[in-house]
Amino acid sequence: MSELDGGMPEAQWLNHHVLPEQASLWCMTRHSVREQAGEAVAGYDVPLTPAGVILAEQWGARLSREIDHACTSPVGRCQDTLSAILRGRGTTLSAITSERLVEPGAFVEDVRHVWPEFVRSGPIGLAQRHLGGEMIPGMRSPQAGVRRILELFRQHVPGQGRVSLMVTHDTVLAAFLYSLMGRTWLQKDDWPAMMEAAWFWMDESRLYWLWRGVTGSRELEQLSPDSEEKPISS
Repeated sequence: MSELDGGMPEAQWLNHHVLPEQASLWCMTRHSVREQAGEAVAGYDVPLTPAGVILAEQWGARLSREIDHACTSPVGRCQDTLSAILRGRGTTLSAITSERLVEPGAFVEDVRHVWPEFVRSGPIGLAQRHLGGEMIPGMRSPQAGVRRILELFRQHVPGQGRVSLMVTHDTVLAAFLYSLMGRTWLQKDDWPAMMEAAWFWMDESRLYWLWRGVTGSRELEQLSPDSEEKPISS
């Protein structure tokens, strides 16, 4: 089954018992299933399918934590995904939009320069070039993009045992996750599926994540501006 067929990415629900009960959690998810794009790269105007709306409602009903904050990319399919998630939970929560969750955003400074490279290399190809350290016109460094997402996290800190939900795009979620992991080579199976999420939490010194049932962490000091030129270590 392809992701356009609308199946739930099940790996995201593995090992949720490791999420600390009293921690403030952030959940970053890709939008739900969209219509087939007319071009190789989906534009901002490609909407969710009816099945995608239902899937997002089911995802929201399945979420095990209460939502304190809801933030989304301003692109329609992300906003519609968030609305469906909240509807699935029976929650009437005011949501905000953030440009950091779309391009231009956390990792892209000028989409006019990046777009030709995006079309030429494709999402995975461009991500590998970016994660590998290539200076791509119009893009921020991976570490600078990570810091901008973390700033967004800190602007929306949920209560203990609760979650701040952020709906974004595959490119943003992949850049954030795999920058944290220090990955420079990605395969098709590594790419976030539609309606697939990662979970994050922090303590005083480390950022932790749960992705497809596997946990990891980084020292927050490694993500500071002063560490821009230091090699990544997990």
